[in-house]
Amino acid sequence: MPSKVRYWRFKEAGRCTRCGRPNDRVDRVKCSNCGGAMGFSFKPLKKEQLSRSTRLFLDPDQTHIALLDIESTGLFGDFDIPLCIVVKTYGKNERHVLVIDIENRDLLAAEEKLLHDLSLVLNDYDGVITYYGVGFDVPFLRTRMLAHGLEPLGKMLHLDVYFTARGKLLLSRNRLQNVIEMLRTADKSIPTKTRVDPELWVRATFARDKVAIAQIVEHCVEDVNCLEAVVNKLKDFLPDKIMRR
Repeated sequence: MPSKVRYWRFKEAGRCTRCGRPNDRVDRVKCSNCGGAMGFSFKPLKKEQLSRSTRLFLDPDQTHIALLDIESTGLFGDFDIPLCIVVKTYGKNERHVLVIDIENRDLLAAEEKLLHDLSLVLNDYDGVITYYGVGFDVPFLRTRMLAHGLEPLGKMLHLDVYFTARGKLLLSRNRLQNVIEMLRTADKSIPTKTRVDPELWVRATFARDKVAIAQIVEHCVEDVNCLEAVVNKLKDFLPDKIMRR
C-alpha cells in the first residue's frame, strides 16, 4: 500500500499514522508505541455522541466534567452575589475552590474577579453536573456575569441530578440533604452533609467574618463531594441523554 494512502487511511480510522495503533484516548496526539501522529476520527464522534450517551459523559478517561456548586448571599441574581464557587473534576482528585476576597472594600470588584476566574476554569471542561443547578446555580452565575458586562455562561452539556432524584425516588423533600441521608442508611462511606447556621451567612455578608466564610467554603466543598457520591449511586437512573442548558 502506498505510504500516502496508508497515512490517510490510518488517520481517518483514528490510528497512529506511522504504525497503525488504535487511538484509545480523546486527548492523545502522539502514539504511545512509536511516537507517531495519532488520527482523530473519533473526535467528531465524541462531539456528536457526548450529549447522547450518559455513559460517555461520565467516563473520566474520555471527558472532563465539572461538578459545580456555589454559595451566595441570597437566591436572586439582581440582589445577591456569590461568596464561593467549587468546581471538582468528576472521577478525579482535582478541585478548584474560588472564594470572594472579602478584604476588598469594593465587593463588586471582588465578585467580578471571582466570576472571571470561574470562566477560565470552566473553559477546560466538557460539561457540568449540578444539583438543581438548572434552576439556581447556572442562571444565578449568568445573571451576575451579565451584571458585570462579562461573557455569561453559554449553553453547556448539563446533567442536573435533582431531576433524577425527584423523578426516580420518593422522598419527603427532594433536597440533596434528604438524598444523602437516605443513601447513608445502608452505605456509611457516603460523605455526610451538614447544615450551616444561617448566622454564618449573615456574618459573612455583613461582618465579612473570615471564620464564617471559611465554614461556608467547607460546606460548599462538602456539597460537591456529596453530589459526586449521589451521581455514582444513581447512575442506573440517570437520563440516557445529556441536554445543553
